[in-house]
Amino acid sequence: MTLAATNLGFGFGRRALFSRLALSIAPGEIVGLIGPPEAGKSVLLKLLSGLLDPSAGEVTLDGQSFAGKSEAERYPLRRHIGMLFQNTALFDSLTIYDNVAFPLRALVRMGDAIDEGAIDRRVKEALASVGLIDSAHQFPHELSGGMKKRAGLARATVTKPRYCFYDEPTAGLDPVTSAKIYALIRAHIERDGAGALIISNELDTLLPACHRVLMLYDGALVFSGTPAELERASHPAVRQFATGANEGPL
Repeated sequence: MTLAATNLGFGFGRRALFSRLALSIAPGEIVGLIGPPEAGKSVLLKLLSGLLDPSAGEVTLDGQSFAGKSEAERYPLRRHIGMLFQNTALFDSLTIYDNVAFPLRALVRMGDAIDEGAIDRRVKEALASVGLIDSAHQFPHELSGGMKKRAGLARATVTKPRYCFYDEPTAGLDPVTSAKIYALIRAHIERDGAGALIISNELDTLLPACHRVLMLYDGALVFSGTPAELERASHPAVRQFATGANEGPL
């Protein structure tokens, strides 16, 4: 089940954020997405998950396109995609248990036959996998930043999606907690055979976790390759971003 974008374009008004973008992510592959602020990295994640419609091109999952489909028609595709938002987007009024259960209950509302017993088992498994089983009945405001990220990871993966997108999963976290978050992401990929796309400019922690890296710059993907190839890239903007070489403003 490959996720792919072909000739993808998106813009705001007369401003084209990017155009003719093409990429693919295979099951079991961890791909890092880097680039300067305002390059459109978060927008790209929303396009790939069917939360936004492109102005050109299409996104396909296992050859099936999101294009021209209603919300209900997109459900069979979107259910295979999990998302950890940059600010975790936990519901303040729900306990951590109910936050993690939310995607499973959404599947029930869309017609999946999942009973409360199965939901309970899967939520507890997800919370245990991120070390939060003892925090199940706490509310988001009672957790530290790292615990909130782990709760977001549990919610993003509780449905066992085939692809999971992570928007700045370690932003604001200390190095030790960041390492734990990446270990949890890798564990999910290895356990479920999922593919992952991770937005982060914290290269010290991102690159060791990735099989491949993409760089979005000036409306185009100017690099696609392994972390080792990133360090040898010839494109001036990529080289500056990867090494800190002073070659002018990005």
